[in-house]
Amino acid sequence: MGETASLYGAKDQIIPAAPTEAVIRALDGHVRVKRYDHGYHLLMRDLEGKKVWSDVLDRIASGRSTPD
Repeated sequence: MGETASLYGAKDQIIPAAPTEAVIRALDGHVRVKRYDHGYHLLMRDLEGKKVWSDVLDRIASGRSTPD
């Protein structure tokens, strides 16, 4: 299994933290998590949207498959 990127906002009011954390645990180390402390559900469109886009574009430009 390859590595999966999980980008999520700590203030997401749509998807609770518990199911998100359960999926991360179920992927058993095959996931790289990037948590945005001020992010909500629509990460690329909310308060930290520019940062999220920058992180994703930097990762693509570097040739790596997932953001740090």
